[in-house]
Amino acid sequence: MSTTEPKKKRSKKRTIELAAYSAFCVFGAYYCYHLKGQDGFLAALAVQEEMLLGMLPRITMALGVASLLWVLLDPEKLKKTIQKRRGWVKVVYATILGAVTPGGPSSSFSILNMFLSSGLGYLIGITYITAWSMLGVQRILIWDIPLMGTEQAGLRFISGFWLPAFAGLLAAWIFGKYEDEKRPC
Repeated sequence: MSTTEPKKKRSKKRTIELAAYSAFCVFGAYYCYHLKGQDGFLAALAVQEEMLLGMLPRITMALGVASLLWVLLDPEKLKKTIQKRRGWVKVVYATILGAVTPGGPSSSFSILNMFLSSGLGYLIGITYITAWSMLGVQRILIWDIPLMGTEQAGLRFISGFWLPAFAGLLAAWIFGKYEDEKRPC
């Protein structure tokens, strides 16, 4: 019974989202037609078709790459990989692992919890989760590159690459939890 309940909630949520998007589209179409007339409405449809045909192949391939990453990443291996490293190498690993972790908050915060409970401390945990939220490769592939292009997406990624380490250092300094001395192996 517990396995069907989340599916019902997810299905209900998707139905509500779809209804909201549909209502927004109908309202937008009506407003466009009202403002610009039939010619403006048809021009908007032509632009939408062009955008859809340009982005659909890229988004489809990006979703495939993201699903492959999700299958390939193993949380236990991630923890062991980071625990083996020393100093700044841990921070770099946490940043890279955060950036390539696919999925939503349920997967990334589970990994964050595992990092914190394994004794890696706030430095690594906050660096990881900030990298996941700011530098997520799957979001770059699915949204940034198709919508902004490779130059803008690359600039955003490169200019923000240092921020997860800064956030981790700041959190560790404020709370005094760089790394637990007694960490389980």
